[in-house]
Amino acid sequence: MQSKEKVIIRQYPKAVFFYPTFLVALFIMISVNAGFAADKLAGAVFCLTFGFNFLVVAVEFTKNLFINMMIGFTTLIFCGLWLKGIYPGLFARLLSLLAEIDLTMSADFYAFMTFTFAGAFILILIEARFEYCEITSNELILHSGFFADVKRYPAPSLRYEQSINDVFESLLLRSGKLKLFIAGEKEPVVLENVPFIKRKFAALDDILSRTEVKVVDNGVKPSA
Repeated sequence: MQSKEKVIIRQYPKAVFFYPTFLVALFIMISVNAGFAADKLAGAVFCLTFGFNFLVVAVEFTKNLFINMMIGFTTLIFCGLWLKGIYPGLFARLLSLLAEIDLTMSADFYAFMTFTFAGAFILILIEARFEYCEITSNELILHSGFFADVKRYPAPSLRYEQSINDVFESLLLRSGKLKLFIAGEKEPVVLENVPFIKRKFAALDDILSRTEVKVVDNGVKPSA
């Protein structure tokens, strides 16, 4: 497999994790235009997806928190089964209460949400085209802003580390945090929410393991 000559690393804001909500809104909008009704089920699916996305953006679900949540969820299931044995009609009553909740939204609402998210994602992608990190075997280049501000650093002395702190962010985009420690700089360059970070980290290992050596011909022939 041919090695890459450079690695491009881009970071994204947490808003990118709302893409499941965007996809659900887009699907419902297309379904409505195809003749299906935007009913209570569609509203429930949209609200549950949005609620999940909001929690992912608002809370950092570390591994310890995720494990504790799974333990708590399992405990709730066993408590529910225990209560079902004591109060046989409890679940039926809860289901009837949930069925009375009406989350029906209009077709215009789903169209509005679809185009709002689409517009935001387009702006994020445009910004990412101008804010990125470029790494070759000899040089680290930081591109910043629409006016193409550039900072260059030597790459051979570069140290770097990855961290994947949020379980759900890793599941959604395989994303994580990348820290670049530049020789002579007090603070590291921190890139948040780097998608497919393990793939980027492997690419960095590959390209920084090679050092480009230029041979200059000065016209002097070696003596016999």
